[in-house]
Amino acid sequence: MREYEIETTFDVPLETFLRVVYGDDGFFFRRYHADAGDDPAASVPPWDLSDGTRVVTFCKTMALPSVIERLLGSAASTTLRFEEKQWFRYDPANGMACVRSTPTLVSPAAGDSFKTEVTVYLAPFGDDRSRCSMRAKLSVAAEGTWALQPLVEKMMEHRASATFREWVRYADTFLTDNYAGELNAERPLPKLGVLGAAITKAGGGRRHAYAINGEGDNNGTSNGNGGAEEEEGERGGGDGDAEGGFDDDSASANEGGLEVFHEASDFD
Repeated sequence: MREYEIETTFDVPLETFLRVVYGDDGFFFRRYHADAGDDPAASVPPWDLSDGTRVVTFCKTMALPSVIERLLGSAASTTLRFEEKQWFRYDPANGMACVRSTPTLVSPAAGDSFKTEVTVYLAPFGDDRSRCSMRAKLSVAAEGTWALQPLVEKMMEHRASATFREWVRYADTFLTDNYAGELNAERPLPKLGVLGAAITKAGGGRRHAYAINGEGDNNGTSNGNGGAEEEEGERGGGDGDAEGGFDDDSASANEGGLEVFHEASDFD
């Protein structure tokens, strides 16, 4: 297995990032897959409120390295079909979110030979409620490739990390152009039911670390601090569980924008 991590910041409040990028309308992901993957038919359903999951399906045409081509039995340039399961968690106690994704190659069928997982942690950028920080961890593994495993995993890491950096840049541009700054301050935000459900389940209502407004409205808008009301007293820490709580250092971020701070291959 190989791992890759990055951290960065976005010039929009946390609420804006979550509701625009992961909104129930699926607009951002459909737009991304249409523009970056040339798949205007990508399927992005609303989140299942019972367990905070959804499955995104999309296709991507790409040139395959010869070794991957042989393993898949496909042409050097082929259209791959993926099903990506996503899990969304939000912790009202510390105002942090976690989204975990596991894209699976379903056509051509690859079984469990190629595994990829991306875990994204999101939090307000310190005391600056107008920005948010992201820390992401990507892991890849090739199973059943025997002697080729190190080579295949290195190729997977290179391709997956490049794709993820592309996604981050796309999100940054989309958010900056459409939701950042005073001119976009009153622009309605998409609904995100799992966010409101997490807050309701925690019993936070409007008085929690980062209360989210507009979840019951069709046209809820973000206010100047991202729809947030800060809880009296100190914020609680997470328990480090990617499924629920989060490490205290999840809120860290670089001032200089997108930056790789750890890459497993650096230690080979």
